[in-house]
Amino acid sequence: MTLSNANLPDIASESTPEIGGAIDRVGMSRIESMVRFRSTDEVVMHLPAYIDATVNLSATNAKGIHMSRLYLQVQKSLEESELSINRLKSLLTSMIETHDELSDAAFVAIEFKLPLKQLALKSELSGWRHYPIRIEGKLQNGKFDLRVAVRVTYSSTCPCSASLSRSLLAGKFEEDFDSHRWLSISSVRSWLDENGSIATPHSQRSYVDTTIRLNDDQKSIPVELLISEIETTLNTPVQAAVKRPDEQEFARLNGANLMFCEDAARRIKRALDELAILNAYHFRINHLESLHPHDAVAEISNHLECGVRFNN
Repeated sequence: MTLSNANLPDIASESTPEIGGAIDRVGMSRIESMVRFRSTDEVVMHLPAYIDATVNLSATNAKGIHMSRLYLQVQKSLEESELSINRLKSLLTSMIETHDELSDAAFVAIEFKLPLKQLALKSELSGWRHYPIRIEGKLQNGKFDLRVAVRVTYSSTCPCSASLSRSLLAGKFEEDFDSHRWLSISSVRSWLDENGSIATPHSQRSYVDTTIRLNDDQKSIPVELLISEIETTLNTPVQAAVKRPDEQEFARLNGANLMFCEDAARRIKRALDELAILNAYHFRINHLESLHPHDAVAEISNHLECGVRFNN
């Protein structure tokens, strides 16, 4: 026997809950989907993404929401056009409309990795970097809120370790040349070639998760601008393809930009304070210590209590 949709039971609509009450958020997390994202060079990329889609359940006597409706709204909305602020507003509006008399608030989070081609520091090489992006939108009581987050990975070299390494080098130099009345440039150069690495400062891969809330007049989602601002500010972004001149330049940049996590935090704060596109931010810095088994962290907030959390 074949049953039509009209004859199939709908428990969510036809029954009442054993225990009534409102629910703040209910829905689905990590929906597998795709997003269309337009880069600053006008290339539209079709990228795999994970979506969280939830609504509130304000109807206290309702059994549940319609999960499948949320899923279909997400897929339809993101397949139809490019990811934009207006598209997110439209998606959230439709999520509420498809839950008439059940919900009056909707939430969506979109997480994906943005591929960007990175040029080498000195050579002609280039390579791809994939930047984690998370965009969170909320529509409640007619008010729209949007948060945009990026993760940028960079290198940090410890100023204390660098100072201690220089001290050992200076001590070794005094020990080896204390009795010399004069020194030639070539003899010092030869000594440095042999002893310059008697001690080296410790460096580590580091990353910063930055969340911003855009000004109301913004129409686009400026993730590439935010990535560029952070990388330029810190000046030691990790590299893709390198030759020896690129690696040497990377070492020079690390030496010229010694930083504790506090230094990196203050640099980023100054850069974000000067960005006119946003009105609030939060960021968390993580230096994945090579000296210790624990990490060094720093956080700064400006009108934003906490940042988003990346899943990938």
